[in-house]
Amino acid sequence: MALFAGVKAAMHAPQAAMAPPPPPPAWHTRMSQHTEPAEMSHCCYAFCCPQCTSAAAKSKADKTHPCYNFLCWTPIGAYSYVRLGYHIPGVCGDDICYGMWCMPCSIRQMYTETLIRGPNNQPPTQGANVNEWKHSLFDCTPCELCNAALCPCCLVNDIRKQLQPEAGESCWFDAMCILPTAMYGQVRHSYGIVTDFPVCEDVLVPLFCFPCALNQAKKMTMWVKSNGLPTGAQPLAGAAMGGGGPQYPQYRR
Repeated sequence: MALFAGVKAAMHAPQAAMAPPPPPPAWHTRMSQHTEPAEMSHCCYAFCCPQCTSAAAKSKADKTHPCYNFLCWTPIGAYSYVRLGYHIPGVCGDDICYGMWCMPCSIRQMYTETLIRGPNNQPPTQGANVNEWKHSLFDCTPCELCNAALCPCCLVNDIRKQLQPEAGESCWFDAMCILPTAMYGQVRHSYGIVTDFPVCEDVLVPLFCFPCALNQAKKMTMWVKSNGLPTGAQPLAGAAMGGGGPQYPQYRR
């Protein structure tokens, strides 16, 4: 009887209110803010050299090289990429309008945010420099080459959706604000692909042959989608049968 009484009392006991879900992450500062934590030095930096500030902010967010970001990323594209990297709500239309109406203000907001949050560490292979390309630079068909040359924004959007699923169908934004030369280096860095000269490779390879670089980057994202993130160089099939020890992929270009 005591057991039934205890169960009955528990059923009639007031239920503890469930804690509301945490609010979605948001910017820590307003675009026009110039007080703590948005220091005046941040504002001066953004107004005097917006491209430098934008490159530095993106570098703090995803640990890419500042020179690569300076040469290959527009401030509006970097603002959107950083926002999505921190899962801050927003739309691409806002990213464009903020950048057009007051670019130094949006850059200052992004720069301060990266100082507060630090690296986003997504994906975990970011900057590892231990993996290999799964396809060579010139492993593309004539149709793939023409597609990349005539409509690079479509490939940029396909790549960006794999790196940042929150980007969604933003082909028009990618066409306006993301340089085709930016995706090769971003994919290489995100998946920790080996390079001896990161800035030179990330800038010069897509500069001299951006259709091939785009195709290689897209194929890498498709491979990751099917097989998961790479975890380091693995011996090729048949290496255990002899022939001088383990062999590794050599697609570093």
